[in-house]
This record gives sequence, structure tokens and C-alpha cells, in this order.
Amino acid sequence: MLTYAWVIEQLDCYPEQDGETDVVFTVHWRLNAQDGEYGATAYGTVGVSYVPGQPFTPYDDLTEAQVVGWVQAALG
Repeated sequence: MLTYAWVIEQLDCYPEQDGETDVVFTVHWRLNAQDGEYGATAYGTVGVSYVPGQPFTPYDDLTEAQVVGWVQAALG
């Protein structure tokens, strides 16, 4: 059975942008796939943008699920 596991390796942030602090602009991600004894890993980065006036989650309140959602949306 094929299983996938997302790992957020690192978030790059601007110290301040448009009145918000620690604004993420790059997500470094890894996707691990496992099928029995066989495995594979993909690694990449995606850029994300904060749009002023849109909802903002402070860095310390970000969840892995939220950031994985950004990556999946960026990858299509």
C-alpha cells in the first residue's frame, strides 16, 4: 500500500512586511512515499505571498497542515 508523508523542513520569513511580523515567503518541503520495502523522497521549495488585507496567521500559530496546504495549492 502506497503511503505519503509531508514534512515541512524550513520556513523563510521576512522580519516585517505590510505591518505583519515574520511573514513566510518560502516553504522548504519534503514528500516521502513508501510502498512496502520501497521508498522515495521528493524535496523542493515553493514561494508564498502575503496579500495585505487577507487573513494572516502569526508565525507561531501556523500549523503543519496549514503550510502543507499552501505547498499543495502551489504545486497544483
